[in-house]
Amino acid sequence: MDYRAFEQRVLDVLFQSNVALTPAHMAYYARVPIAEAEKHLESMVEQRILHKECDLETGAVIYEYPQRALLPARDSQALVPVGPRPMYSPVLAAVLSVVLPGAGHMYSGRERAGVFWMIGTLCGYLALIIPGLILHILCIASAANVPRA
Repeated sequence: MDYRAFEQRVLDVLFQSNVALTPAHMAYYARVPIAEAEKHLESMVEQRILHKECDLETGAVIYEYPQRALLPARDSQALVPVGPRPMYSPVLAAVLSVVLPGAGHMYSGRERAGVFWMIGTLCGYLALIIPGLILHILCIASAANVPRA
């Protein structure tokens, strides 16, 4: 799970429950391994979003947010999608880039890269055929390298 989606889950837990913020709790709520939850929580401590505390009686590490207060329930749609990313076909992305450079990037959710590949490949073809062909081949290879869920 990427950091933004994890942060959204942390906010949901912080402001909609009284659950202690521990790596195990966040791993359960975010459906990630405990080590990944701890890594993201430590990142939030480094950014000074959360404070790290240790319970002297149990030895448990608890992460706290200074202004924690329960909020009324909100719409279940999060600002950041927390579900799995859609699966993209590397073959289809490559075929789209053969037809139109950059289209495979756009298909796989990388719109900015797709626009840059379109402009770059067009400039390569305008300069000479060989640079355009080289850029087109690189674009196809890049498009086939789609993000994995």
